[in-house]
Amino acid sequence: MQPKIRILKLALGVIFWVIFSSFHPFYLSVTEINLNQKEKNAQLSVKCFTNDLENVLRTNLKKKVDLLDQSKFEYNKEILNTYILKNLIINVNKRKLELSIIGYEKEEDAIWIYFETSKFKWTNPNFFEITNTILFDLSPDQLNIIHLIKSENRVSAKIKLPDTKCIFKI
Repeated sequence: MQPKIRILKLALGVIFWVIFSSFHPFYLSVTEINLNQKEKNAQLSVKCFTNDLENVLRTNLKKKVDLLDQSKFEYNKEILNTYILKNLIINVNKRKLELSIIGYEKEEDAIWIYFETSKFKWTNPNFFEITNTILFDLSPDQLNIIHLIKSENRVSAKIKLPDTKCIFKI
């Protein structure tokens, strides 16, 4: 009877390992770019899971990061701005779009980070090249979704390694 119990325990252990090793974290960010042609500017929002963002910032800065600590809001805003602007580059009609952080807020397990642009220097923005490597330094399984809204048009793309950019012509 003893060998049967041992085999049963071994079998259950293997089944448990197979089932739970197949579950892995889901790495995702969402970036939405909303163009306002009348005002000649854009609003941009980036959504990431809080723990992923904190982990990558801790690794890069080599210090503790707590994005939910309201007493460190301005400091956190500065490090988020630096990280996002390093990893999100938007060219419109072959000119770099200059972004300025407005702020950020918590939503359940995620952080929304908000940016705006200064006035456009072109009249018909129609060629968009977006490089997005947000959280690629955390996980090779990272998926970055981009939504671009221009007037009535909405286009989307997924960026996953080895790709780091997408192009929209609208």
